[in-house]
Amino acid sequence: MTKHRILLSIPILLYGMYIFVVIQNDKDVPLYLHLLFAIYLMFFVHYEDNTEGKHDGF
Repeated sequence: MTKHRILLSIPILLYGMYIFVVIQNDKDVPLYLHLLFAIYLMFFVHYEDNTEGKHDGF
């Protein structure tokens, strides 16, 4: 695991802990947080895809 990858993984862990705490307290999670997280994950996966190995110009 590279240092950059670990740094990119931190928000994912924080989000998971936040969701867990909110659910334990019987509160609702705002929809915009889910949307922001989904967008972040799309960029994260896209970045991971582009950094692993050499692709044929995709």
